[in-house]
Amino acid sequence: MTERVVEPRLGRYHSGEPIASTASTRSDEEACGLPYALYVLLCVVVVIAMLTLPANAPLRNPATGALIGGRRS
Repeated sequence: MTERVVEPRLGRYHSGEPIASTASTRSDEEACGLPYALYVLLCVVVVIAMLTLPANAPLRNPATGALIGGRRS
């Protein structure tokens, strides 16, 4: 399968040649978007924390106040 399908499309592999990598370069749009992604992540973490950490938080069990389901009798 590899010799008949993959190799004709990609060419032969020669281990002595260096591999060109473009993964370390970012475009201007990507570099501009990274801080915004960080801010959104921090906002989501804060919102989830506010919905779970206080004593009467909406994501807590109203009967027991536990974050994760309580025991069933």
